[in-house]
Amino acid sequence: MNRKKIVGLLCGCLMTMSMFSVIGLSAEAAQCTHPAFIVGIDALKEPFQTDDGHYERRGTVHECPTCKYSYWENVYTIKVGDHNWVWTDNKYSCTGCERTKP
Repeated sequence: MNRKKIVGLLCGCLMTMSMFSVIGLSAEAAQCTHPAFIVGIDALKEPFQTDDGHYERRGTVHECPTCKYSYWENVYTIKVGDHNWVWTDNKYSCTGCERTKP
């Protein structure tokens, strides 16, 4: 077998396994009746950085304890701080994230 056929076969197997795992997770969530949700108010959804500072996305998360299905409501973004620039290795870099500036 040549290399292209082996790579094609492996990619096909990976795609098939991925498809079955997604179908399995969807089927599990579809079978659950979500009898109750655990509610997290002002929960951290994701932190991120832009050129002008550090931010967080927060909101209310509802999670089923049985199947772990979750959804978010009232998602908002807040600025939690500015970059803390220090001069090291001939460049300015932020001590709180991986950002550098020229």
